[in-house]
Amino acid sequence: SQMDVMETVREQQSLLNMLDYTFEIASFIDISTKRMVMHTRETVLEDFSPLTFEDCDSRIQAGLAPYNTAGQNMDEIRRRFLLDTILEQLKEHPLGYDFVCSYQGEDSLQYKKINILWGDRNHRTVCIVRADVTEMLAEERKNKRELEDALSLAKQASQAKTDFFSTMSHDIRTPINGIRGMVEISRRYAGDEAKQEECRKKIMTASG
Repeated sequence: SQMDVMETVREQQSLLNMLDYTFEIASFIDISTKRMVMHTRETVLEDFSPLTFEDCDSRIQAGLAPYNTAGQNMDEIRRRFLLDTILEQLKEHPLGYDFVCSYQGEDSLQYKKINILWGDRNHRTVCIVRADVTEMLAEERKNKRELEDALSLAKQASQAKTDFFSTMSHDIRTPINGIRGMVEISRRYAGDEAKQEECRKKIMTASG
C-alpha cells in the first residue's frame, strides 16, 4: 500500500541520515522485484535523485572489476554479493554483518568495508553500504607496528637488565669466594700471626 511504501522510504531516509558521511554507496534492494536504488555520497550531499537499476545481481556483478586484486578470491567475492547469498547470511545474522575487501582505486590499493543489513522492519528490502576503510586500517597497522616495536624494546631492556645482574652477581661472587677461602685458611692457622697477616692482605686485595 501507499502507506507501507512511504514508511519504507522514511526508514531508508533515516538510515541514510544515520550513515551521514561515513559511506560511499548505500543501495536498497527490493527483494520481491530485485530492483535496486543506489544512493552515493554525492547524490545525498547534493540532494540528487538516486540511481535505479532493475536487476540488482547483474548491476552489482558488473561493478565488481575493481575488487579483482592480488590475493583475493573473485569467485568468493562474486558469491558474497549475490542476493541469494545475502539473504542466507541475513537469516544467520539478522542484525546485519560486514566484510572487508581490497579494491583497486585509480592510483592505489584501497580497502572497502561492506555492511549488509535489513533495509526495513518488515524485511522486504536489503541495504548494502560501502565505506572506505583504507586510512583506518593503515592507522591500525601503524599502531600495531608501534606496539610491537615498544614490546621488542621492552624485551631488549629486560634482557639487558637480566644480563647486567647476572654479570654483576658473578663479579661480586668471585671476590667473595676468595675472601671466604682466606677466612677458612686463617681459622686453620689461628696461632700463626704471619699466616694471619698474609690472609688479611689477600682479603683486602680481593675486596678492593
